[in-house]
Amino acid sequence: MKVAQQKAPQRDKDGRTRAFLSLLLAILLLIFASQNMHAVQVRLIVGPPLELPLILIISGAFIAGFLLSTVHHLARKVMRIRRRDEKL
Repeated sequence: MKVAQQKAPQRDKDGRTRAFLSLLLAILLLIFASQNMHAVQVRLIVGPPLELPLILIISGAFIAGFLLSTVHHLARKVMRIRRRDEKL
């Protein structure tokens, strides 16, 4: 009986591809940040308007969205585990 052997996916042994892509992404982010440094006025529900750099506002919105989606994903995972445990 012959056992099928799976080949491991080929990887870049010294990580050159990953390092190149990381460097490229970092350069693009630096360019994006440098082009969005001008101050904009942000009006919140209460209080006076704030003057903040646009890149700070964009980064804050990205981080808030990432955190919300991570909490949602973790909550769904916990609920799924609890339902599975209740069935047992």
